[in-house]
Amino acid sequence: MVSDVAVDATRRRLLGMACAAAIICRVRPAAAALADQAPAAAERAALVRSLLPDLAAARRVGSLYLAQSPSEKDPAVLWSALFGGSSACDRAACRDILAARITADFRSSDVLRLHGWVVARSEARLCALSCCG
Repeated sequence: MVSDVAVDATRRRLLGMACAAAIICRVRPAAAALADQAPAAAERAALVRSLLPDLAAARRVGSLYLAQSPSEKDPAVLWSALFGGSSACDRAACRDILAARITADFRSSDVLRLHGWVVARSEARLCALSCCG
């Protein structure tokens, strides 16, 4: 025969496991939702720097672009224009998205002339992001 103490301990353990499972089930969706957000400003700046081999030149191009498009001086606006709702948080994912955007820009003739250089708008936006952080 099982004592009341043993049943009570088993019941407590079962309730504890059920509470832990409920907490885990609530935390995972919250973590997934956070993963879908754009990276934080510091992480975004580091990603941008990693994508640009010559940061000084990129900043010169970015400054020229921002002079032509002052409405895009907000880093969040630039990030959204480049990556949309994507949760691109690593260099490889950002590079792939940028390659597709730059190709699309050239195909649709969405290009700019900056001091004699013809650049895709996405390239100019990436350079502009380097000026923002």
